[in-house]
Amino acid sequence: PGYEDFIDQVNVAANTTAYFAGELKRKRGAVQVNTTPRGAEVRIDGKSIGQSTPALIKELIEGPHTLELVLENFKPHRQEIDIPFKDTLLVQMNLTEQDGSLLVNASPAKGRVYLGDKFLGSVIPQHPLALRSVPAGRQTLKVDMKGYEPWSEEITIRPNQTTVRSVSLKKAEKGALLVSVNATEARVYIDDVYAGQAEHGAPLYIDN
Repeated sequence: PGYEDFIDQVNVAANTTAYFAGELKRKRGAVQVNTTPRGAEVRIDGKSIGQSTPALIKELIEGPHTLELVLENFKPHRQEIDIPFKDTLLVQMNLTEQDGSLLVNASPAKGRVYLGDKFLGSVIPQHPLALRSVPAGRQTLKVDMKGYEPWSEEITIRPNQTTVRSVSLKKAEKGALLVSVNATEARVYIDDVYAGQAEHGAPLYIDN
């Protein structure tokens, strides 16, 4: 197993001994490696082959090998491959960008920080919110706090870099609420806090 069959013709004369030597050849195949983006260094069994993707690597011994792809600012990729005899294996890989990090400071402190709809934590006084291993790419950064207008911005997380944002929240504008009821009377609560009593014909005016 692992070698090509050796076939040869030998002429043996009567009453003589014939000698011959044959060299067994290892079974070999190839692999075509494509990546998105292009330009990844290709390593086979831990050794660089001196080619970048797209790459056709020939004369590999049939059977299992370890393929590695390395590209700056992208996560290294490693997988086991099985080289076929007298055939070409096709490997197509979309590489993933390296993570970045995020540092958020908010004024006033205690602002709640979100990336998209995912809650990341709250800013502590004198301590910005530091986040590692944030996926690279476009993200929506949001900060909110009770009594303040919500803040949001489209940011770009870059591989192996720290994105810093300092956010100044603005106080929400005050408004008023007029509550009318068709019952004799009703107790009115806002955010579980008692605000007063409204009566039929006597609306409750609440000024925030």
